Formats: sequence, structure tokens, C-alpha cells
Amino acid sequence: MKHKTWMWLIIVVVGVIFLLGVVRYTRTNTPPKFLPGTRLELVAKYEPLHLCLYVDTTSTNKYPDYLFCDGRANVAARENAKSNTIETMYFENGDQVLMTRRMKGKILERTVSYNDESGRTEYTYIDRHGNGLWDFFLDRTKDTFFVRSNLCWTPRP
Repeated sequence: MKHKTWMWLIIVVVGVIFLLGVVRYTRTNTPPKFLPGTRLELVAKYEPLHLCLYVDTTSTNKYPDYLFCDGRANVAARENAKSNTIETMYFENGDQVLMTRRMKGKILERTVSYNDESGRTEYTYIDRHGNGLWDFFLDRTKDTFFVRSNLCWTPRP
């Protein structure tokens, strides 16, 4: 009799722990209709994967601003910036890893960042002229800044 009672008690405890874990990891928050501080409006969502697409539906630009999210983590965004430039950003785990600035299709600048597990940026490469060659390298782990000189990195104070 004691063994059956212990067995049922263990089954109930394991079941409660499992249910608490499932409840904790399900996303019950509904996405907001508009993102605060922007003109981005929710235009599409795919619930099983918690994907959301926000678009500036009032934009008169040829390419309106948008933000694609996975839950609360950004995946990709495009924004019309100053001087007729368009910035496109890609994210991993909500952290920006790639940014490209264009004007009339021509790449003006590109930045790539490498982040650690906590999301802090460790290394950044910058191509300021859009010519496909990295101009600057920032090593944030050692607070050092490098400039490309021919095919070598030269440290700068």
C-alpha cells in the first residue's frame, strides 16, 4: 500500500513540475497592434511560431519601414533614414549583427558585429565606403580600434 501511495505521489509531482514548465515557456502575450514610439502597425502574425510583421502602413516611401519579429526578438528591419538612405538590419537573438546602409541601391556602409552569449558585442567590422573591404575593426574585449592599412590591421589609440 505504501509503495502505491509513493508512486502516485511521484507521478503527481512530476506532472505538476512538467505543467509548470510548459506554462512558463508558452507565450501568452498577444503582440501589440502598434509598436510604441513608431508608426509600425501589426499587419500579419503567425501564431504557432509567434512570428509578427510590423509595417509603416502610412508611409509614402517607395520602400516602407518594416520590422519582422520572432516573439519579442527582432529578426529583420528596414528603416528609411536621413538623406534618402535606407538601413536594413538583421538580428540574432534580438541583437543586431548586420547593418547595411544604401542610397538608390548603392551600398554606402556595412557593419557586422559578433556578440557573446549574453548579447554584448565583442567584435565589429565596418566598411564605410561600401566597397567590400573592411575599413575598421573594433575589438571590444580589449578596447582596441584598428584601421585597415593595405591588407593589415593597424592599431589606433
